[in-house]
Amino acid sequence: MTPDAERDGISTPSSLDHRQPLDQRPQLDDLVGRLRAWSSASWGHGDRLRVTRLELQELADASALAAGRAPLPVPLLETTVIPDQLVVLADQAMQDGVDPAPYLARIATALGFSR
Repeated sequence: MTPDAERDGISTPSSLDHRQPLDQRPQLDDLVGRLRAWSSASWGHGDRLRVTRLELQELADASALAAGRAPLPVPLLETTVIPDQLVVLADQAMQDGVDPAPYLARIATALGFSR
């Protein structure tokens, strides 16, 4: 984190990587890595996009509730941005004391990544 960002209380996903719980970061990294390899067409099968966006919103809502903030809608951006949204929302959730693992697992299952 830059000194100015730290002074202003601004966190970015890259600045949070060192503080991630070790048991959750590999799960997030694995899912994000797989999603970054997807084309826009990959999202068109079944309910992949709908379910993923629903889980992103539920994660954001849980994080807001835990931090005492009003829930806000997660922007419906291009599918190529979903991995970045996931990183930002998971990092924020962890800062707010919310375990993102169940949300990540549901996304992975909906996308056919579960083992």
